[in-house]
Amino acid sequence: MEETQPRPMPVSPEVSFPQPKEPSGRGSNIKIIIAVVGVILIVVVGGWLILGNNSGGASPSPTPVGGLSTFPSPTTETPTSEPAPSASPVAKEKVKVEVLNGTGVPGEASFLQKELEKLGFENIEAGNADKQDATETVATYSRELSPELADEITEKLEELYEKVRTRRATISGDFDVSITTGPRKGGTATATPKATSTSTASPKASATPSPTPTSTN
Repeated sequence: MEETQPRPMPVSPEVSFPQPKEPSGRGSNIKIIIAVVGVILIVVVGGWLILGNNSGGASPSPTPVGGLSTFPSPTTETPTSEPAPSASPVAKEKVKVEVLNGTGVPGEASFLQKELEKLGFENIEAGNADKQDATETVATYSRELSPELADEITEKLEELYEKVRTRRATISGDFDVSITTGPRKGGTATATPKATSTSTASPKASATPSPTPTSTN
């Protein structure tokens, strides 16, 4: 008998797949893009810093580049100054008024005191001025007195007296108003002259000596 030899198994050839070749210029392109973006960022940030220094601190927010997000710059609030409260005007009944008779005519200070009381002034002191020969009425108002009250008193004085002069000054005695009266309109009263006493010396009686009797022998 003939021996049958086994048939050798057919060997399939190796199949190799082609590997994709990486393009040679791709890596260099990425490096160029990164470099360009970096240069743009440097230019934008540098320009923003320069503009911020030139504008005195109010720097604008930078424009986002390449999808980068920016945070808004904090805003500072400027404090507003409140106006100082103005001093409240003094009530008319609390205004301290001094009335001085400057003409020597009796009752002139009391007369003006009553006229001012009709306007609503209550704190009034009357007296005599150092000089009694005033030719005009002088009203002195403190700097703290309101213009409205000063105008009201001046209007009344111009109604009563021939010549009125007003001024602003510091008044002694804590008075708000000091008035020295002058001649009134249509007034005929004059200052009462002081009586002067004149004494005449009475002649002294001269004693005449009595004659001495003579004896006759």
